[in-house]
Amino acid sequence: METKKKLICPLCKSKDFTQEQGKIDSKWGLTAHKITLMICNGCGYVMQFSRGRTVWDFD
Repeated sequence: METKKKLICPLCKSKDFTQEQGKIDSKWGLTAHKITLMICNGCGYVMQFSRGRTVWDFD
């Protein structure tokens, strides 16, 4: 049986987060990185998690 791990803030040890989706573009805009942002509701610390890279994502 798989146990799901709980995310813990490295600064304040809170387990309460707001999840946001985002994208970071390269300097020239040719590549983009899709990310998930986990924002701690206790102290506001932001953790970034990659959801993969895309080459053909022009906005």
